[in-house]
Amino acid sequence: MVQTLLESMKIAAVQGCQGIDPERTACIVELDSPMGDGYEAYRFRRDGADWQIVEEQDTPPPQPDIAQVQALLRAHLAELAGQQKAPKDEAEFRAFATSLTVTALESCQLDRDTGALECDAQLHTSSQGKGSKPLRFELKEATWSLLPD
Repeated sequence: MVQTLLESMKIAAVQGCQGIDPERTACIVELDSPMGDGYEAYRFRRDGADWQIVEEQDTPPPQPDIAQVQALLRAHLAELAGQQKAPKDEAEFRAFATSLTVTALESCQLDRDTGALECDAQLHTSSQGKGSKPLRFELKEATWSLLPD
């Protein structure tokens, strides 16, 4: 049954992939399927010069690592700081960005309609302590970006 279902699906586009190890990669793909279009996560294994789908139940989507998330958040906050009219507000944004530490990325789910990855980021700052924030990411080719709220 799984094989028949896989054969009826067509990959319309590969949105992005992230290597797991030299032989395996995880991808977010856009499907054209009789059951409806949407995005899915698949793992592929190198088989000589070809790639084969690894059939897994509930394949986890690729996700950015903690360092990538922290860099993306800091860049976003720096951009917001530059948009502030008052120098005091700009300084506060920059200080917050500098002290921000991402401690974990949890509960990541692939939005099957948009291909975005939705995660709960566990954060810590010297001024506000621990907290969490839902974040959305997009994987294009092999590059992660932070999507606006």
